[in-house]
Amino acid sequence: IGSGKYGCLNATIAAVLLDRESLDPSLDADPAQGSLFEPYLKIVKLMRSLEFQNVPQAPFTRFERDIQDSIGQEVHKTPSVFSFFRPEYRPSGRINTAQLVSPESQVLNGPMGINLLNMMISLIKYGLNDCYGGFGDGPIDTDGWASADCQIGSTTNYGAMTYNASTLNLLSANEVVDDLATLLTSGRLTEGNRQIVMDAFDYTISQGFEFFEAVVNAQQLIAVSPEYHTSNIPAKTGQNRTTGSSGRTATNIPYKSVVFLMLAGGADSFNILVPNQGACTGMNALNMTVDEQYQLHRGVMAFDPAAGEYAQTITATDQPCSSFALHDELSSIKQLYDDGDVIFFANTGVVNQNDMTRSDFNRKTRTQLFAHNAMQEETKKVDPYDTEDGTGVLGRARDVLEANGHVVDAINIDQSSIALEGVPGAASFPFVVPRNGVNTFAERPTEDLRSWVNRRGEEYFPMEDYTALLNGKVDGFSGMFAEHWSDTIIKGISDGAALKNDLEVLANSSAAIWESAGPYQGSNLGQRLKVVSELMQTHDSRKTDRDMFYVEFDGFDHHNDMKANLRPKMSELNANINRFVQQLKENGQWESTVIYITSEFARTITPNSNQGSDHAWGQNTIMLGGALKGGRVLGQYPDDISPDSPLADGSGRGRFIPTTSNDAIWNAVLPWYGVPEADLDYCIPNRQNTVNPFLGIPSPLFTQDDLFLSGEVASSRNLQME
Repeated sequence: IGSGKYGCLNATIAAVLLDRESLDPSLDADPAQGSLFEPYLKIVKLMRSLEFQNVPQAPFTRFERDIQDSIGQEVHKTPSVFSFFRPEYRPSGRINTAQLVSPESQVLNGPMGINLLNMMISLIKYGLNDCYGGFGDGPIDTDGWASADCQIGSTTNYGAMTYNASTLNLLSANEVVDDLATLLTSGRLTEGNRQIVMDAFDYTISQGFEFFEAVVNAQQLIAVSPEYHTSNIPAKTGQNRTTGSSGRTATNIPYKSVVFLMLAGGADSFNILVPNQGACTGMNALNMTVDEQYQLHRGVMAFDPAAGEYAQTITATDQPCSSFALHDELSSIKQLYDDGDVIFFANTGVVNQNDMTRSDFNRKTRTQLFAHNAMQEETKKVDPYDTEDGTGVLGRARDVLEANGHVVDAINIDQSSIALEGVPGAASFPFVVPRNGVNTFAERPTEDLRSWVNRRGEEYFPMEDYTALLNGKVDGFSGMFAEHWSDTIIKGISDGAALKNDLEVLANSSAAIWESAGPYQGSNLGQRLKVVSELMQTHDSRKTDRDMFYVEFDGFDHHNDMKANLRPKMSELNANINRFVQQLKENGQWESTVIYITSEFARTITPNSNQGSDHAWGQNTIMLGGALKGGRVLGQYPDDISPDSPLADGSGRGRFIPTTSNDAIWNAVLPWYGVPEADLDYCIPNRQNTVNPFLGIPSPLFTQDDLFLSGEVASSRNLQME
């Protein structure tokens, strides 16, 4: 087949279509066969299948919204050098249990899935404009660029689907649905879901609406089905899925929350916590003090005293320096440190085994060192040997807490994270909340017959009920990818409706804190932390006594001009942590909250040729909270931070083996959070292997008493601060 020449597309297409997997229908019955489709390609497939055409005055398709943030994918907008999703990504649930990967699932969560569906539904019903979540511009009319009502079949748009069942001589529900199933699902639409769509078609006609609207309703229903979004086939039981927090009973246990804030990309924490000039007695083998080593080896990246970059100083004990300088943009964090509400942890990181040396650390480390994906994932998992595969440190804590009578919500802001994933079935799944508000599925016009409006409504068509039927409960032999789609969407719809109501009724953010002019007011990080504070205010309505949040702040991979590029990131972090803490204090939740700020790794002490720093290992991390015994630097800041340090990896760049493990920190946080001592080995399964990570430097696991005040002492101290 084809020309026989290299690169012949005829031969390529034939190879795909004639592959045995394409020709073997028995594979459709394999639950592990297939995949989830990419979100952007699903929009393109819809437009091509239903014959989208632009209007003459707007010949190019206009994407007027940033759909990268909305659905997780957009042409020419990859969020990082690692593209839209990682090839090894495994979502929670059956896919993870089966040890399968589903890269596309990394950009599937409730809010993004609902955004995608709203875009497609709007496009099907109203054409290309901004109606009810559409990705186009505002409607147009014959008088110019003006506003118009969003109505099914509207021509006041920049383009529309031109699929016409009547011209194809398709006259019945069965004929229309069969044709649409072929176009939109390659014939995979199951008999049960075909019947649901045909019933909806007939229902539309029975309500007095035209054949055209019945076709449109059939299109939007197939577009929400699992068969459209995956190459799997669902095996439904005929029951609806259970969702939400129905049946919960309030425990009356005092509320606590943990916020896991990931500085994604590898933050250069050696310019966050810096040896103060003239304050260090710790020396290396060449009798250079730590602050002298810092200035020598950081080179162009070092703090400049003449520029005031040593202005923010904190005191420390049992460290090679009696004081450290913080990045000069971290004024609010410095004040919280002085108030006793911040702890810095020096030279911490991913540790697999104890008693490492520079000659054997590679042999003793299973985690792929210096790689963003591997080290970021392990920082969230804290389980290098996959004792509880596919779970994160807070997710396992949630398993334990719920087994012990707590009611816990695990909430990701904007994107899913393995940090909050527990063992499937042990607790409710985590959910995702967007930073800019909770999504509502399938909003549509309500009837308004006033003469100057004259808009008919779409309340007659129960889109939510049909969507629940199409994505109903399945049996154990159902396609795994179809199951993941349906579970994510139905949960997203349910969670979104409940949370939207809670946030509108109960959340009370201070305008003076969040809306007043100031650095990075309204930034992505600010919006994320604001919605976390609002969700905390709804915990009584959700009947939770424990909340855990994952928030990501990216953009720290500073291979170029590290010093200049780190400054605005530190300014944004400082400004929004300040706002967040103010709001928590106003809510009365500062003493019951811990904020842990970490990255996947630090960066090299020495600069590269682009005045940037490269991937390293041991880092300096930050913990904030009103119940901390703060105002301290814990762990062990190295006496020798030269490229030839005993802690260095031998690369000559100054990558340091951690002397305190991530496990050691969680070993103190989780008991404060309510995890019994007897369950710590489940939550932190490798903790005993991380005592004294480096040979000859004692570093025991921290305990709750090491980091936290008693409740009475914390309350008294914070009353004095106020």
